[in-house]
Amino acid sequence: SCDLCQMTFTRTSLVMDHKFRIHGNRKLFSCPECVYRADLYRHLMKHIKRKHPSIKKFNLDVNTSPLREDETPNPGLKCPECKKTAKSRSGLFNHKRMLHGAKDVKCTDCEAAFSNEPQRKFHSERTHRGKFNCSFTGCSKTFRDRWNLETHMKSHIGKKDCICSLCDYSCVQLSSLKAH
Repeated sequence: SCDLCQMTFTRTSLVMDHKFRIHGNRKLFSCPECVYRADLYRHLMKHIKRKHPSIKKFNLDVNTSPLREDETPNPGLKCPECKKTAKSRSGLFNHKRMLHGAKDVKCTDCEAAFSNEPQRKFHSERTHRGKFNCSFTGCSKTFRDRWNLETHMKSHIGKKDCICSLCDYSCVQLSSLKAH
């Protein structure tokens, strides 16, 4: 899972790609054998296959380190509060700060609180993005964009801009007129 927002993924490479795209981390992937750094996991893998073919497995963390055939991953450090295991001290520190630290950053749309602005932003984008609610009394429709909401609102006020030239039929949306 992402140590910044706790979103879970099926593969470590997806976590790292997520961190790059959502949290703005750049050059997260470090080659364990040289100074090469990459923005994306697949770029690092391409580099390693080309330049260091003897490396077979990796312990992917923010700073990638090689995992040789005869090594086992570090069992990690345990969080004293929830027993979550981290692979590094920095991972444990970030986990404790994000999950168990002060949550001073409040969401403006709900009661959620976060330890930092990137977490709040991620929450807002994932949870509240695209929710345009109809304010007409008794209507609970929700739309993913403002245009659809505005079109819907016309149906409440009786504004039907699309008029059939063959009869007295009128409607809000051009698609409805074409279907007519």
